[in-house]
Amino acid sequence: MPQSDPDHPRATLATKGEYDLGESSLGAGVAGALARLERREAPFDFGPDDLPAPDCDLSALGARPMSVPEGPRESAAFTDFAGRARNLAREMAADPETTALEYLHACLVMVLRRADPPAQARTLFFRIWDELGADLARTMPTRWRLSAAQCFAEHGRTEAERATGAQIALMFGMVKLYEAERRFSGHPAWEAFPARVPHPGPLPMGLAPYDLATGDLGLNIVARIMRAAEGAGAMRPIAEALLDEFDRSNRSILRRLKRMKERQSPGQSPRKD
Repeated sequence: MPQSDPDHPRATLATKGEYDLGESSLGAGVAGALARLERREAPFDFGPDDLPAPDCDLSALGARPMSVPEGPRESAAFTDFAGRARNLAREMAADPETTALEYLHACLVMVLRRADPPAQARTLFFRIWDELGADLARTMPTRWRLSAAQCFAEHGRTEAERATGAQIALMFGMVKLYEAERRFSGHPAWEAFPARVPHPGPLPMGLAPYDLATGDLGLNIVARIMRAAEGAGAMRPIAEALLDEFDRSNRSILRRLKRMKERQSPGQSPRKD
């Protein structure tokens, strides 16, 4: 049996020259990315009153605007929770509708994304989503709903919560990546690219091109996440809200693909599987 070459995969898995550069696009390879992530998860240092009591009145916080500390943004050490929480409040103050509950949730996210979070933070996070999640899933800024999904991925109480959180976080992370690249085209998010004939060049790693006329990849991705979310407890309303908004948005890749499909095959009935 021939020996495999990790730097040059078999011809069916790559195009000629695809791996000739021999360098990492991430800068330090996959192992380096993992090491960086672990460094950025260094635990916070906490004071005795940095977090509210686990049984605090969450509804009262939801009815109260966030209080903003006086003074400009301060220089806070990487592990200084109190200083970073004050800076977070200054940042969130740009939205005058931010409530004290949303600010607490953002602080809890910040804590839960680090190693060795106090049990108090986990208790408060799940209380918020168990008791008030149905409303927050529709009203909280998307940034924090996605951060909540990542927390469910890492701290969820069931396999379904963890799996659904991970899928949502990964999906929308990729959305941010490709939409960031797309902005360099100069076209707004609500317009499909003008070219009617796709470039014939290959996709990376031997991937098969997506068939606009008959493909249903987007539908299947959304459907599979929703099926995983059916038993995902407090994570379910976040998944439902985000996927529904993504489907209805006129700035999403789903809408652009729909328009490109209609342009290629006007009047064609949708494929039924």
